[in-house]
Amino acid sequence: MTTAVSAGSYKAEALHSGLKVLELGTLNKVPESQVWNDEEGNNYKGQALEDIGAELLPLIDLAKADAPKLVEQSCKRGVFRITNHGIPLAVLRNMESASVDLFSLPTEQKMKGARAPDSFTGYGIFPISSHLQKHLWSESFTVFGSPLRHARQIWPQSQEHSKFCDVVEEYKQKMRELALRLWSLILETLCINNDDIEWAGPNRDFEGFDGVLNLNFYPLCPEPERAMGLAPHTDSSLITLVHQNDANGLQLFVKGTGWVPVPAMPDALIVFVGDLLQIMSNGLYRSRIHQAVVNHSQHRYSFAYIAGPPRTAQIGPHPKIVGPYNPPLYPTMTWSEYLGIKAKLINDTLSSIELVKSENDSAEMEIKEP
Repeated sequence: MTTAVSAGSYKAEALHSGLKVLELGTLNKVPESQVWNDEEGNNYKGQALEDIGAELLPLIDLAKADAPKLVEQSCKRGVFRITNHGIPLAVLRNMESASVDLFSLPTEQKMKGARAPDSFTGYGIFPISSHLQKHLWSESFTVFGSPLRHARQIWPQSQEHSKFCDVVEEYKQKMRELALRLWSLILETLCINNDDIEWAGPNRDFEGFDGVLNLNFYPLCPEPERAMGLAPHTDSSLITLVHQNDANGLQLFVKGTGWVPVPAMPDALIVFVGDLLQIMSNGLYRSRIHQAVVNHSQHRYSFAYIAGPPRTAQIGPHPKIVGPYNPPLYPTMTWSEYLGIKAKLINDTLSSIELVKSENDSAEMEIKEP
């Protein structure tokens, strides 16, 4: 079964006039408002990843000498896994435990830390939800800057908010360090150095390198084949680092195959190429479309560190990449401007802003050996 993935099939006027979170764990049937069908995204039970081949999702040991070459090859496909990433296992486990504590709270208590209508930080549903025809079977807590204000609202009468914030801040710091390490490696593969990046800062150390942390919760679902955890999408970042517990749910879209399940590998991290990196590399590196499905036997938690430039930095095809025989495929804009466009066009954004039609469609990119 092959599904062409675009925004057109599930983009709609916002259904959420206000924040609404169902108590999903209490339901014994998926309500009609959350039933997804094949035209809106699907739960394709495809081949196991091992049967597809390691070229789809390579496992890269960052401590080995061949890591830069493998990262370069993998960025052309949009996704890879990493080991020896330097994040202590205790930091990963603490984040998992803190998220279980958070999402296990009664909905009424979690809603005290709900994100405001004009903000994307705090507790609630995925921001993309307001542009979908159906609700998602998931909850999220988004951290941009400090989590303290929302944590205090959720735990006003105890020190639990302090414990939660300590875990989140340590996790964010470690992920930022790793994201910067990968970013330097990616620039090296493009033959670009820090001095070639205008927003690298006065010390050329990317002090303004930005990061948003999404804590994602996918509760047990009584009818997982009818629901969707997270709709098909690409990330709007430079790169996104994903950690998940041992529950399966992540799927990648592969042209000619459909949705391919990614078996959970809790101690390895998944790296997604984001839309901004596709723009900056002038289409050499490609963002990969993916989705998250749910199950009826195990809660799933995932943690996405979405890394990018300062919101006001201008991002476009880099001058070292474009030339007379390789014209710019995309315009230059800020991350904030790009997010504004993507909020309306979803997965049609990159193709809609193309200056010159590229050979590949990032949503349906074939897996090819470099």
